[in-house]
Amino acid sequence: MSDSTGRISVVGIGPGGYDHITPAAKNTIEDAEVIVGYKT
Repeated sequence: MSDSTGRISVVGIGPGGYDHITPAAKNTIEDAEVIVGYKT
């Protein structure tokens, strides 16, 4: 069994566009290796 750990972050960007999210949310998204979501 592996001792490695990972991290899952759940980030909501709300009803606005990418320019309206918080700096912490933006940094989390930019640092992510994998992003799961949907496009409307």
